[in-house]
Amino acid sequence: MKYAPLFTACYDLLSWLLDRTEGVDAFAPLNRALITQAVRLTESITLALQGFDADLRIGDADEAAALLRLHLRLAADKDLLTREQQVFAVSCLDEIGRQIGGWLKYRDGLS
Repeated sequence: MKYAPLFTACYDLLSWLLDRTEGVDAFAPLNRALITQAVRLTESITLALQGFDADLRIGDADEAAALLRLHLRLAADKDLLTREQQVFAVSCLDEIGRQIGGWLKYRDGLS
C-alpha cells in the first residue's frame, strides 16, 4: 500500500519520538505532551486524508504541529532531546508544515 507523503512524514516523526522518549521518566509530563501532540498530528492527517471533515482535521493538524514545535524546543532546553535531535525533529516538522500549508492554500483556492 502506498501512503501519502504527508502521512508518512507524520508517522515517521511520531515513531522517531516514541523511540527517543521510551523509558524516560525525568520529564514525564513533557514526554506525554510531545507524544500527545505527535499522535494528534498523525491522527488528524490520517482522518483528513480519508476525507473525514478534512477542513477541520487539517486545521487541527496545523495546531498540533505548532504545539509540537513548542514542546520540542522545551524538550531540548531540558535535555530530554539533544540539540541534534531537536534539529532533526524540527526539520521533519518544517516539511510537514510546508505540506499542510500547501493543502491549506489549495483548499483556499477552491473556495
